[in-house]
Amino acid sequence: MVLVLAKYSSGTPLTIKDVHLTLGYSEDRVGEMIKQFTKDGFLIVERDINDRRIKTVKPNYKLISLFEEYEMVIRNYMNI
Repeated sequence: MVLVLAKYSSGTPLTIKDVHLTLGYSEDRVGEMIKQFTKDGFLIVERDINDRRIKTVKPNYKLISLFEEYEMVIRNYMNI
């Protein structure tokens, strides 16, 4: 999830293949994880507009909101 948020905030598209190569899991395992996180409302998967074979992964509002909550908790804990 952190990888998805980091790529999204940098404006760099993240493909399912990127996730597979970065995490070192099999493509099937990555596909299963992304499918479950999408079903749970944390991720959005879209096809690339220039090459429909490529799927990109973005955080859904639910994931962004959750990490914003975590940030507030950490800031309060560290008195920032």
